[in-house]
Amino acid sequence: MRRFSKNAFFTEKNPTIVSFPIKGLDLSEVIGEEQLYDLVGNVIHDGKAGTGSYRVQAVHQNEWYEF
Repeated sequence: MRRFSKNAFFTEKNPTIVSFPIKGLDLSEVIGEEQLYDLVGNVIHDGKAGTGSYRVQAVHQNEWYEF
């Protein structure tokens, strides 16, 4: 969940790639009750911490768009 970490000297980007299902994500272990979620959007940061750009991906009627 935390993309950047900072200490007294510098900020760095966490390069970990996280994979999860687009439909039917089960978060019951985290929220304590059974609830399924579907991904409807995604934010991507390209570049180093403090610089770079963001891309957004969103789904509409089962079609994915990037802007």
